[in-house]
Amino acid sequence: MEVIDFTGLVLAAAFGLCGGSFINSCAWRVPRGISIIMPRSMCPACGATLAPHELIPVLSYLFQKGACTRCGTKIGVGYPIIEIISGALAAVFFYAHGFSFPFFHAFSLSGVFLAVALVDLRHRIIPNAFVVVGLLSALTLAPQVAGINLEKSVLGALIGGGSFALIRLVYRWLRAREGMGAGDVKLSILIGAALGFEGWLRAV
Repeated sequence: MEVIDFTGLVLAAAFGLCGGSFINSCAWRVPRGISIIMPRSMCPACGATLAPHELIPVLSYLFQKGACTRCGTKIGVGYPIIEIISGALAAVFFYAHGFSFPFFHAFSLSGVFLAVALVDLRHRIIPNAFVVVGLLSALTLAPQVAGINLEKSVLGALIGGGSFALIRLVYRWLRAREGMGAGDVKLSILIGAALGFEGWLRAV
């Protein structure tokens, strides 16, 4: 019978919750052209700098009753939801891989895809910065993951992006209008890099 490392599981979940908070920050800042490092975390409505106890994932949202303590502006429930999803994913990845390269590979890429989904839903764009980070993560860690190596990751990115780019161009040539956005091409590149060519085929 397999023994579950509950301490590791809790640590992984806490790590994932913090990662979710960072994902929320990136998804808000990057489309607005704001650095993800400076200035410090603040209320989007009144600009007040948040205190350390206001940055605790999920708990700070509950303690503040979903509102800024300065101006009273409501904080979207999407923020703690993303944190919870990220924490749950980290726990699942830890259960499957422990703290290993596959864990960090899976978690980093899931973080990129969560950020992409958030920004796409809000702004209908996929920032190039997210694509670059996702590619770097996939190509750097892919050689450490079973079933995926650097060659498969690169091939997946090239074929994934190239095939969707070709479909986009052919549709525009035939119909004289856009039928697929550039964001779909970027997303296909990321999926190919993350899963390799064979994984990309199964995903699409």
